[in-house]
Amino acid sequence: KTEKDAMAKAEMQKSLDEANENIIKQQSDAFHYCNLALKLADAESDLTTLNLIRYLLCFLHYQEKNYYDSIVIGDFLARRYPDSQGARPCAKIAMASYLQLYAENQTDDKSFESQKIIEICDYITRQWPDQPEAAEALNTLIPFMIREKKLQEAQDYLAKIPADSPQIMNTGSIRAE
Repeated sequence: KTEKDAMAKAEMQKSLDEANENIIKQQSDAFHYCNLALKLADAESDLTTLNLIRYLLCFLHYQEKNYYDSIVIGDFLARRYPDSQGARPCAKIAMASYLQLYAENQTDDKSFESQKIIEICDYITRQWPDQPEAAEALNTLIPFMIREKKLQEAQDYLAKIPADSPQIMNTGSIRAE
């Protein structure tokens, strides 16, 4: 935007376009090879590597706005292998996917999305209570509890957020009430 020279600006735009095309190709290749790796996996495959591939697929599906696929993979990894390296990020991606589905739902009935958001947030807070993801899940969960008119549960979840958590700033007005 700040470049004044038209030729230099055109060259920069060409480089940017090429880089964007390369990103799309690399993501496509990543999808292909991750799916291939899962198809080739057997009982003797390294579980750590398989879970890494699952995490990558969860992330790639989210990037492509394939929220249901992202949820299936993320929820599977988070619940089935909660101690694996990608479990917490996958749970967070599943939560974000449900939030996207909630936002995209144009109907008055968002009960499915609300319930799933509550379920995954509750799971995150129970499974990893001392991790940053738990505070973020609590911060997400509280407004949904209020919408569901479960005020005592919202207050209970609010009490679980550490006072020094950066997320507390987003819920400070609720705490005062």
